[in-house]
Amino acid sequence: MSKKYYIELLDRFFQGLATEEENDVLRDWIRQPEAKDIFNEYYRKCWHLASDTMDRTIQNDIFANIIDEIGNINTNNKEKRNNRKIAYTTMLRYAAIAACITIVVGIGAYFFGQKNMLSADAPITMAVQNGQKADITLSDGTHVYINSDSKITYDNSYNKTNRTLVLEGEAYFEVAKDKNNPFIVKANGIEVEAIGTSFNVKAHKNEKSVAVVLIEGKVKVGYDNKEEYLNPNDRLEYNLLTKSAQKTELHPNTDQLLWRSKELVFYGESLEEICKTLTRMYNWNFIFKSESIKHYTYSGMIKNNSLDNVMEFISQTTPIKYEVIPSENTIIIYKK
Repeated sequence: MSKKYYIELLDRFFQGLATEEENDVLRDWIRQPEAKDIFNEYYRKCWHLASDTMDRTIQNDIFANIIDEIGNINTNNKEKRNNRKIAYTTMLRYAAIAACITIVVGIGAYFFGQKNMLSADAPITMAVQNGQKADITLSDGTHVYINSDSKITYDNSYNKTNRTLVLEGEAYFEVAKDKNNPFIVKANGIEVEAIGTSFNVKAHKNEKSVAVVLIEGKVKVGYDNKEEYLNPNDRLEYNLLTKSAQKTELHPNTDQLLWRSKELVFYGESLEEICKTLTRMYNWNFIFKSESIKHYTYSGMIKNNSLDNVMEFISQTTPIKYEVIPSENTIIIYKK
């Protein structure tokens, strides 16, 4: 099995979603030398995410508990199962939770229960901070690529009685097929339903619109008691202020133009909206010295989307100039 397989299996184990067969595989694998290497590799990368005030002894204890809990899986012993949940709940109390969980879901993401982890109804949240992205696999095999400043939330009934999750921000979904159990994303006033497909949803809070782009398959988008079906390369934008939707057809192979391909695509967004995106992507702040320049709009695509390239593109196509203040992670934008 590949390293990625075991990392995903660890993710399922920590969420309490692993089957008895998967637990057996994990228990056998944890004894292998490569298991320690994988833990060390990913834990060292995530170590620096923990708070500087965090006691290193506590971090070591947490890490040891992870190894111990997996090594003592016994699917026929309910007491040990409860102990595993209690141990994991204890870990959630520490500031190092981001470091521990990113072992299995990627740098910059963190996972937590909104309620007590001992509750079967406790919702699960995967969140990604500014400047980071995450790639996770849900229990049904659906792959979710979560963009910066975004999160998904679902409960323990996922893939049991439903496949419904809530998105805040932007994510790209490659949905595992299940004709009897539709995959549903709820995001800021709209509902996207799919059986087996690939699509992108952008629904950041405090933005005036929600956008859905279909890459493959077919989805149904519901809003204000209305329904709209999308075909591949369709983009639907729902305006939260006017309560209206507009559907456009994009150029084929649009999936190569999405954020997960490290490219930027603009569909007539204002400079203010673009700078919000750049803040999420690069964790930089933007200050406008003129109110009017916030409303300049842009359409197009930038392939090499380093922050320098983006700002050069904007300054060459619009009468603006900008000043970079690296010490404050801030860019000041002026009108020429």
